[in-house]
Amino acid sequence: MGDLQMVSQEMDNSKQVIGKRFRIRLFAYLFDGLMLVFVSNAIQFIGGYDFYFGTFFTKLVDDFVALLLITAYFALFEWLYGATLGKVILGMRVVQEDGERCSLGTAVARGLWRYWDGILFGVVALATMEPPLYQRHGDKSAKTIVVAVNAPIIKEVRKWWWFFVALGLYSALYFVVTWLMMAISV
Repeated sequence: MGDLQMVSQEMDNSKQVIGKRFRIRLFAYLFDGLMLVFVSNAIQFIGGYDFYFGTFFTKLVDDFVALLLITAYFALFEWLYGATLGKVILGMRVVQEDGERCSLGTAVARGLWRYWDGILFGVVALATMEPPLYQRHGDKSAKTIVVAVNAPIIKEVRKWWWFFVALGLYSALYFVVTWLMMAISV
């Protein structure tokens, strides 16, 4: 039995976690960005509110609110489902370094670090992503890894309906914030 345990340990040690590389993560990010712009414009068109007209101060407030909404999108989806729509389409999931699902705190940390990592169109992230984990600053700080959807490190595969829970929460947040912005601007 001791030999069996040693073989099992050697097999576990040989399973190396491989993170997703920069290019596929960039495509997921670009897809998410395009989707956010489309949804944002559709909601604003339907609601009759435009975030980008007004005084200099209101533009600053609008930009700050937009950054908060973008951070909330990534945080909610990565916390509740482990992936944004772009990551789902490209077969990726975000997990903590131990394979557990992201907590809300780690998802928010990743979201906030995304602005630093995105400087110069992602050059900062690209420069820090080293094999085999390919972690950007946000991943390192939050202790997360972006892996393939079927990576053996994933300890809990989330049910599909968690994606729709995240979608519902984000949609509700977006509508409430848009309504508040409309009420303030009147």
